[in-house]
Amino acid sequence: MVTSLKKIYLIASSTVREEILNFLHNFGRIQVIDLSKEKKEEIVDLNYEIVKVKFSLDFLKNFQRKKGGNLKEKLNKTFSPKIEVNIKELEEITSFFNWKKITKETEEGEVNLNETIGQIKKIQEEIEKIYPWRELDLDLNEFKKTKNISFFSGYISKDSWPNLLEDLAGKIKLVEAKRVGEKEKKIYCLIIFTKEVEKELEKILEENHFEKTDLSFLETSPKKHFANLEEKLKIFELKLKELEKKIYHLTDDYEKLKIIFDWLSWQKEKEETKQKVLKTSFTFSILSWIERKAIPLLKEGIAKITQEFEIVEVPLKKDEVVPVLLKNKEFVSDFETITNIYGAPKYNEPDPTPFLTPFFILFFAICLSDAGYGLVLGLLAFFIVKFLDLPKRTKKFFRLFLWLGIMTFFIGATFGSWFGIELETMPEFLKPVREFLIKLRIIDPVKNPLQLLIIALILGVFQILVGLTIRMYWKIKNKETLDGILDCLPWIILISSILIFISASSKVIPLSLDIIKYFVFTGVGAIVLTQGRHQKNIFLKIGAGVLSLYNIIGYLSDTLSYSRLLALGLATSIIGMVINLLAKIFAQMIPGLGFLVAILILIFGHLFNLGINTLGAFIHSSRLQFVEFFPKFIEGGGTKFHPFQKEGKYIRLISQ
Repeated sequence: MVTSLKKIYLIASSTVREEILNFLHNFGRIQVIDLSKEKKEEIVDLNYEIVKVKFSLDFLKNFQRKKGGNLKEKLNKTFSPKIEVNIKELEEITSFFNWKKITKETEEGEVNLNETIGQIKKIQEEIEKIYPWRELDLDLNEFKKTKNISFFSGYISKDSWPNLLEDLAGKIKLVEAKRVGEKEKKIYCLIIFTKEVEKELEKILEENHFEKTDLSFLETSPKKHFANLEEKLKIFELKLKELEKKIYHLTDDYEKLKIIFDWLSWQKEKEETKQKVLKTSFTFSILSWIERKAIPLLKEGIAKITQEFEIVEVPLKKDEVVPVLLKNKEFVSDFETITNIYGAPKYNEPDPTPFLTPFFILFFAICLSDAGYGLVLGLLAFFIVKFLDLPKRTKKFFRLFLWLGIMTFFIGATFGSWFGIELETMPEFLKPVREFLIKLRIIDPVKNPLQLLIIALILGVFQILVGLTIRMYWKIKNKETLDGILDCLPWIILISSILIFISASSKVIPLSLDIIKYFVFTGVGAIVLTQGRHQKNIFLKIGAGVLSLYNIIGYLSDTLSYSRLLALGLATSIIGMVINLLAKIFAQMIPGLGFLVAILILIFGHLFNLGINTLGAFIHSSRLQFVEFFPKFIEGGGTKFHPFQKEGKYIRLISQ
């Protein structure tokens, strides 16, 4: 249900402002409304510290050591990654942990690490460049001291190398081609020559596609230069290991940094809230939204701080936007996850959660449609909820899948679907089990899909009628009785009578068609006479009423959308049967190993089918609620209630 909220002024002495704000932050049940018209000051210092801590967390994340632990601890960490901290532990960490030193060392470590990695990459690139010349123990700068001798350094394809040697030997004298190294089918060589043959030599080299390489940057022989580079690389790699070791040491405080991040975020939130408060020399006042039943608790808490305060309820303005807080009993509250995906209803609209709950469970079960999968899903959810220490919100999410698994088990049993097994083909020694499961089967969607399609469409019509009924009831409750009856009742009569007419025509129910026709005509007449009532002209009233009959196409379209229940139900069953067939084929095809392959196909195939069709069932069941059901009685677009509370990104505050 949509919780009743009140708008209140809290007025108290300025001397206890800090204490009251701390209490309200811990209380976590009010949403502060901005009263100050002054320009908000940016909280520079806190923002700067938050950014530094966040940078440290992001940087150190890649260096965290993997910690051990038993399976339960690992699962708890996966499903509930927030750190549990009580108030005393929080105070100790924020008081004694030198997080500024850690962030400074992290920043320095990041700078040094990047510089070292940059140097290593630079050396590696130079090594890559000089690698083919690493065996050349000749200082090429010596050639600069001679007047007549020069050289070309470069490479040529391995196939062209013999031709080059042949051309040089036959056409030019006083030239020596020295092969230095080979890489990627290229010969790297040094060609030494007298300067008088340089032009002729260049022509021959061009004809043989010789590519020159510039080695003028070398101050010593390539061999010595290569050795020096390798030595420098070792030094920087050792430096890198030392830096990484220091950074790994910093990760010992990674969890504490997370706590500091949330603590700083709360300080920032409190400072921002201070700027929303009106203050004078002697008093301050806070305007806020609060649950009606939480007001006594608020008064009791503030009374422990000071007796000099006043809480005044503020009357709501007409059409004022009130934030929405949903609160339901435990079973229904598990399905608030679905409503939250859609968004909040408006404050003056009904909470759709109690109404969607039975439909969502049923539609999901029909879509997944396999008792075996429902059993696995339910057991997994039960294990997670029962044995893992999870926060309330996470538990609600997994409890949702527990209910869905249970319903899928029962629906799957009525469909005779158990891991895609064809019950009639079960072995003879399982005859008692086979006969029992066949007795449980009421519908076989694979052999008789039309039967399930009719059920799906009937469910669709029923849900649409429920939506219209909720809308009519809510309008009557809000003293819009005439609009509630005239907007909804004619459509309820028409849609119901059409459904009964179709059922009677198909001999599903034994009723006279002549009688039902009158109900259809009554519904049509009521729509024509009522839907144009807001028009001023009598002819426009009737015209608008007649045109509104076109909306029956929309209702028909909505009804046809429920055929997806059949489609997804068949998909689960057929994919399961295909997996079983593949396992059987491989078991017979491969002697010896076939049985092992078949088991692997069954395990991973059915896990895949369970996963993909659970996702499909969840999405499409949600879609039926959001597109076909909700618009019948709510507009949505409400503003969610955002309390001033200590909600951490990384930590969860617990009691002592």
